[in-house]
Amino acid sequence: MRSWIAVVLLAALCGPAFADDRAAAKIHFQAAEAAEMRADWATAIEEYERAYELAPHPSVLFNMGNAHEKLGHFHAAAELFRRYLEASPNAESRAAVLERIERLRDRPSHVTVSFPPGATLVVDGQARGTIPIELDLPAGKHRFRVERDADSSPERELVVEYGDPLSPSFELLRAPPVTPAGRPPPTLTLGFGVGVRGGIGSAWDSSPAVSYSARLGASFPLSRKLRIFIDLDGSIGPSVEDDRIGGSLGPKESYFLFAPRAGLSAEVWRKTAFHLDAFAAGGLVLGFHSLSFGMEVVSRQAVSGAGAGGGIAFYGGSERSRRHQYFLSAAYFVMPAAVGDDTGFRSQGTVDVGGLELAVGYAIFLGPLATKPPGGSR
Repeated sequence: MRSWIAVVLLAALCGPAFADDRAAAKIHFQAAEAAEMRADWATAIEEYERAYELAPHPSVLFNMGNAHEKLGHFHAAAELFRRYLEASPNAESRAAVLERIERLRDRPSHVTVSFPPGATLVVDGQARGTIPIELDLPAGKHRFRVERDADSSPERELVVEYGDPLSPSFELLRAPPVTPAGRPPPTLTLGFGVGVRGGIGSAWDSSPAVSYSARLGASFPLSRKLRIFIDLDGSIGPSVEDDRIGGSLGPKESYFLFAPRAGLSAEVWRKTAFHLDAFAAGGLVLGFHSLSFGMEVVSRQAVSGAGAGGGIAFYGGSERSRRHQYFLSAAYFVMPAAVGDDTGFRSQGTVDVGGLELAVGYAIFLGPLATKPPGGSR
């Protein structure tokens, strides 16, 4: 192949234009061949590069790739072979060159990890030794992390190919000690949301079915996936004027509901820093329903009852800050409540003050965390 390359290159160099450059390229090409005979691959690469700058030819790319492979520069060699195939799409050796590129890509790599010292390097789920450490890994994707006592780093995926050396470093994230029996700590939650209370909308015709709520809650672990929780929920129904009587003379109705609840929450799905909980709860409802004309409150009826319901809550957070999480929840409650008869405008009766409740909020763990803390309350 060498004699064929020389013939092709000499043909490319013998045109009338750029004769000086071509003559100089020929000299560099011959110097590169001489360097190859001495196995002086670094000099051969330099001479081939100069020849290619003066008179580009695909065969020079192939020869440079061969010299880089001899020096162990497998990535550079593969790139030069690709350029050779792009410049010579009909080359007879195309299949052989493609196979050669694949072999170069599949070369193992030498991996050196120096930080953090004293930690254990874990590759693909297996401990490989104490840092600092050097090892050879086969080509492909590998999962790396480091561990030291209860501390660990986030897992990283690195690609080994072309024999390229790797020197990754890792940051240990400090993990507080696990609570007794591996249980997670108590959780405090704060949430805000809206309620769609169809029973109120139909019973109190000038009160809106939509209410605004705030929630303060706490949960306590029974196991890694099961928790007991207490929520204090307050809802306000904004006053809306009943315009059926006419103008500003119509009555306005508003209400406030306080609903202490308790229940159980169970984790049903988890993936890294995200998890989904299902919950059920029962509780009381206390409050009042007001009737006013203009700015004057003419009556206020007491509201009291009890009920139950359930729903789901989705939690998400960060692996770097596992103590803090955010949540979205959806629930439905049935809460029949007795309404006192303090005015002739409304008769005494029962109103379902439950309904669909949607909330967003924030949760914080109040004690030491396990490596993978389970969920909180709704």
